[in-house]
Amino acid sequence: MLKIKILILLLLIWIKEQTFAAFYTLDYPPFSCSHEQATKGISIHFVREILKLVDIKEEIILGNWSVGLEKAKKNEIDGIFPAIKTKEREEYLIFPAEILFTENIVAIGKNSSEINTIDDISKLTGKKICTGKGFSLGNKIDNLIKQKKIIKVDETGVRNCLTSVLDNKVDYFLSDKLIAEFALIHFDDKDKILAISEKILDSTPNYLAFTKKSKYLKKIPEIELAIKKLKHENFIKQLMTKEFNDCF
Repeated sequence: MLKIKILILLLLIWIKEQTFAAFYTLDYPPFSCSHEQATKGISIHFVREILKLVDIKEEIILGNWSVGLEKAKKNEIDGIFPAIKTKEREEYLIFPAEILFTENIVAIGKNSSEINTIDDISKLTGKKICTGKGFSLGNKIDNLIKQKKIIKVDETGVRNCLTSVLDNKVDYFLSDKLIAEFALIHFDDKDKILAISEKILDSTPNYLAFTKKSKYLKKIPEIELAIKKLKHENFIKQLMTKEFNDCF
C-alpha cells in the first residue's frame, strides 16, 4: 500500500513538472506563423527565449486574435502576446513593466504619390482601412475608429488585407512597419503595385501579458529581467536578421 502511495505521489510530481504554460498569439508573419507544422516567427522565438531563461515550459497556441482575447478573458490561457495595453484589456490582463518591442504603424496602399502624403494619422480621416480581426492599432488610431472618423474593416490575415487594398475594398492596410516590409517582399515582389507610407503614423509598445489567474504571475519580475537582458544583448535585432524569412 505504501509503495502504491509513493508511486502515485511520484506520478503527480512528474505531471506537475510536465505542465506547460499556454500562451496565445496570432498568425501575423514575420512575427508569428505556422510553418512546416511548427510555430515560428520573430516574436515567438523571442518569447520562447524569455520563458526559457525563467524556467517556464511553454505551449504557444497560434490562432485568431479575437479568439485569443476571449480565452484570456475566461482565464483559459496563461498569457497572450504581442498585446497592446488598453483600459479594456487591463480589466482581465496584467502587463509587465517591461515591453517586448515597439510596434511602428505605417500604411500600405496603392503605389502612387498619395501614399507619401500620409505623414500623420489625421490624414486617415474618412478613409477605409484594413487590419487583423480584433487587433488593436494603439489608442490614437483605435479612438479615431471608435469616433467613426476612420472606417475599419477586419480581416483574418495579412494576405486578405493586401487583397482588399488591391481590389479597392479599402484605402489602406495599417500594420507594423516590419510586417509591411515582409508583405511587400513576399506578396508584391514583381509588380510593385503596393507601397509603404514613408512616415511612421504611431508607435505603440507591445507586451507579453498574463491572465489574472495564471499560476505564473509570481514569475513576472524574473520575466522583466529576462526581457531587459535579451534587449541589452540585441537579441531582437539578431532575430530580425536570422528569422525574418521564418514564416515563408
